[in-house]
Amino acid sequence: MPLTEVQEAIQQSSTSIPNRRRPGSPVALRHSMYFLSLFVLAAVLPWWNRYVGVTNDAWHYFYGGQILVGKVPYRDFYLFVPPLYPLKNALLIFLFGNRIIVPHLVGIAEIVVLVCVLMAWITRVLPVFETMVGVTVAIALYILSASAETLGGLHQEAVFLPILAGWMASVALRRRTLPFCVMTGVLAGLALLAKQTTGLAVLFGLGLLLPTLLWRCDGIRRAQHAFLSYVLGVAIPWIPVCSWLGAKGALGVFISDTFVRGSSSKGPLVDTLLRSIIMIARQPDLQAASLIAVTTLAAFFLLVNRAAVIEQLVETAGTRVAAFVWAAFAALACGFFLSRFYSMRHPHTFVRILPRDVLLFFGEFGCLVLFALSVRRFFGSSINEYQSQFVLLAGLGCALAYAMGCSWANYPGIVLPSLAFVIAYVLSRLRADSRLRTVWVAAPVLCILVILQYSFLRLDTPFRWGGWQEPNVRLAVESLPESELAGFRASPESAGFITRVTQEIEANSRPGDAVLAYPDIPIFYVLAHRLPATFAYIHYIDVAPDFVDHADAERILRDPPAVIVYWEQTEEEVRAGEVTYRHGGRSGVRDMVAAIDALKPQYRILDTFETSTGDRFIVMARSSKLAVSIRPSRVRLVGQN
Repeated sequence: MPLTEVQEAIQQSSTSIPNRRRPGSPVALRHSMYFLSLFVLAAVLPWWNRYVGVTNDAWHYFYGGQILVGKVPYRDFYLFVPPLYPLKNALLIFLFGNRIIVPHLVGIAEIVVLVCVLMAWITRVLPVFETMVGVTVAIALYILSASAETLGGLHQEAVFLPILAGWMASVALRRRTLPFCVMTGVLAGLALLAKQTTGLAVLFGLGLLLPTLLWRCDGIRRAQHAFLSYVLGVAIPWIPVCSWLGAKGALGVFISDTFVRGSSSKGPLVDTLLRSIIMIARQPDLQAASLIAVTTLAAFFLLVNRAAVIEQLVETAGTRVAAFVWAAFAALACGFFLSRFYSMRHPHTFVRILPRDVLLFFGEFGCLVLFALSVRRFFGSSINEYQSQFVLLAGLGCALAYAMGCSWANYPGIVLPSLAFVIAYVLSRLRADSRLRTVWVAAPVLCILVILQYSFLRLDTPFRWGGWQEPNVRLAVESLPESELAGFRASPESAGFITRVTQEIEANSRPGDAVLAYPDIPIFYVLAHRLPATFAYIHYIDVAPDFVDHADAERILRDPPAVIVYWEQTEEEVRAGEVTYRHGGRSGVRDMVAAIDALKPQYRILDTFETSTGDRFIVMARSSKLAVSIRPSRVRLVGQN
């Protein structure tokens, strides 16, 4: 298209949007998918197996192992989420054996699929180059800034399945055939079987958006058929799961534990629904990040020429695309080499999380604004396919971001798909506005700097959560003797901690004895091949309701476990959890802590480990049993760089 024609198109009103957007080059889209797949691999390979997330890894892996030996969730052990992810892990154990590294490999494969799906979805409404920049930044933040997460964890399912469902709804809008509506329902049903919050968001979000958009495009009859097809699809995964649980006598308690009583672990319903707002109001760091995001969005919408038609933009020159690709890989490489020579033991909040949170809120709030603008136009006149796809992206992006915020206000998964979509939209608008071309050039440069920053931080601290912090991956040189951890490497201190605790459990208990790994370290049940002494396997405050904690406290007092591995939480840590998840009230955590304290006179301390976060892990064995320490008990420091 000649330059004069492009300039004329840019000046057109937004009401002149064509019925079908001029598609970008299929070759450019395909090449961007190749780049993003390689980018994901380059981003994760330096660290993905160079640490063990003691306080987070193997949660649902252990659930899967228990299901595989015949135990039924909800009936035989407490499970705080629907059963899809534990069932998936049971399948992986059945196929590949008892190796914790397998879900991590599957998680990497899912992220590769995610970036390809996001590219295919967002490029239906926005140009390829801008979409590639948005997806690259969003996926980099998702995998590099989530140091509290392990690859292939539960929150991976909470992001992966809803995005697949949204993309399938986009296909259904484009193809106008009912089988795609059924497939959308199947994926939405699977999303609800994986995680309550994002599952409900995608279930009701797509259940409302898809038929409504088809009604506005094709009439009421098409919308009715689409809705019935969608409901049929949702039922397809739910019927066999509910039939299995019903046959095992666990259906009623499944509904109660995952959608009724069990939800009390997140606190009162109003607090859960307003968690993002409450957390931002209470935490100055989140206030600063949200204020910067809102100010940036306000400046953008005030300055940019929103009448410009971004659908008419020609694709960016290949040289600029290549420059961004090389810069993104260079940022990863710089982060890697910087981590080999420099380390930050306690990075300032501004360095560690503020840039991510600014972008996270920028995507979340931006998606909300775009949805509001698109819905206003949606009800004003008839819409075309481009507009319906835009509404779907913005609407589902808002729903998923808000749902993930119900767990934690700045959870990194919020960036998908909201941040990818908003960055692509903003860059497209900047390119369409000749006055702001300089900003359009500068914005990808800032994105590259963010990638470099979080590449370094993830390599410097690959894991930090729940009282445990792993050191720089360059120190991860030790293999671990436990067969379940084959393929992992860890620092000598971390490897020593894991191996010593495992050996002490084995030395001071028999295979039939029950032990307690409290509150969130079930990895030792896996490694020591011992069963838990409690009905719940994890007692972290936001996953174990108070009634479960109370019952388990009474259980261990009646039948004390042979060995207790105890992360000793301080009063400040317990109180902080109660403020966040119990509206400041007393939690069942105190029942478990009181029970362990009451049992201490019956136990001999085998080991005390102090971590670099200042937390203590204590290993105790019952005095009535032979208490064997591998070496004399002593305090040691773990997790130091």
